[in-house]
Amino acid sequence: MRAIALVLAMFCAMGAPAFAQDVRDLAEARAAFERFDYSEAYARYTSLVSSPAGPEALYHLSIIYEGGYGVVPTDEAMALEMLQSAADAEYPAALTRLGMRHYEGNGFPQSHQEGLRLWRRASELGEVGATYSIGMYYLYIHGAERDVAEGARWMRRAADAGHADAQFDLAGLYERGEGVDANAGEAFALMRLAALQGHRSARVSMVQYYFDGTGVARDFVRAEMWALLVERDGEPVAPRGRAVLHAQMTAAQQSEAARLADQCAASSERC
Repeated sequence: MRAIALVLAMFCAMGAPAFAQDVRDLAEARAAFERFDYSEAYARYTSLVSSPAGPEALYHLSIIYEGGYGVVPTDEAMALEMLQSAADAEYPAALTRLGMRHYEGNGFPQSHQEGLRLWRRASELGEVGATYSIGMYYLYIHGAERDVAEGARWMRRAADAGHADAQFDLAGLYERGEGVDANAGEAFALMRLAALQGHRSARVSMVQYYFDGTGVARDFVRAEMWALLVERDGEPVAPRGRAVLHAQMTAAQQSEAARLADQCAASSERC
């Protein structure tokens, strides 16, 4: 691991925290990465490799080396070395990403068990994406290890931590009674949480929930409100479905649905 290992050895010896909130460059590096300005992110994260934020810097640099993004030549070996170093320092996102590589056999011999081990450690450190991955593993892996009830338990943990995909998937489990007792009210509550976070499939489901009265009182105005929000997301509800919905509504109700959609778009607290 050469220089990377030396840097991390120094980091561990200092007992420095995993995140240096008072380092301005770290906030700027994060912001650059989030806006896909990989050139600036690369420069700023490179300057942070020897700082207490080193594991986070190595994690993001590994992504840049993996993709290149016009900043550096693609270098899979360097990307993997940096990712492994960040995971060795127990940076949660790195553990999660490394777990997926082991799970898929990407850069390593495929090992579901090693992937699961890394995800469990990341989950222990608070990485909700890893918690979700464990839930998906138990829900959808084929063979003797598949355990829908265990998958539902992990999905509950991720959903309670605010993970929108977990909320959506757990809502489906409650709707179908898979791994949990069927509960339409709980399905609706979880689906709504995901929809409020902008989860497109959850928003489409809200149209159907309100139209059918699944877990909530039937409400054509609310169904139309969610249909309008889905359309604004660029994913129109099927024309035939909209026609059926509109056939149940007065012009005043459609106008009210539009008002509610504007209100919801301005603030999810008002949905």
